[in-house]
Amino acid sequence: MNETTKALQPLRRGLPVFPPASRVDEDGETWRPGFAGNCSQSPLYVTDGHILLLAAAIDPRIALELNEESYVRKYANETEIRSIWTPVENRIDVTADFIGVYEYGDVYQTELAFLRDEKGRVMVLNAYLLAFGIHAVRPDSLTVSEAPTNGKWFDSPLALRSNGKVVGLIMPIRVSADEFHLHSLDGDPIKLADLLLDGVEHKAFPEAR
Repeated sequence: MNETTKALQPLRRGLPVFPPASRVDEDGETWRPGFAGNCSQSPLYVTDGHILLLAAAIDPRIALELNEESYVRKYANETEIRSIWTPVENRIDVTADFIGVYEYGDVYQTELAFLRDEKGRVMVLNAYLLAFGIHAVRPDSLTVSEAPTNGKWFDSPLALRSNGKVVGLIMPIRVSADEFHLHSLDGDPIKLADLLLDGVEHKAFPEAR
């Protein structure tokens, strides 16, 4: 084992706690990491612009707030949503596995989730959004496009699937190439069932902002 390999930091083997606790930023404003409130104009879907879920698949124990600022802009209409959803339904996918997270050390303490597909490619997501999506629609598999990526980055979203049907999408994020060299990305995959908190009542998530 060379020195570079020894220096790699392991990913944490689990997602952030769901639902996440409220935080106070440097300006004294209260906020929750992850889901920013629903701005979908269609009753068939829930979205905050970064995660898109099939409304009928969402656990009824999870109460969702409205993002009024984004909602009034009316950009998340059904036509726009279907332009994102339909291509994923029709694309050829391969399975991806969650392999861990690490905390990105900025003022908001963002946590990044790493997923590795069966080709060995790595996708990076907001870990709080992934935790929200998994608990909201309880997928039995995660998939990514089989098509080549744009260099190092995935261009299309992660699909959350239940019995083969798409029940959610999460947009990937980009981090600096240096981040890929800091952490060990060859760990064993973690089962989706091990990431769920069964029996937890989510009566008011997320809190009003």
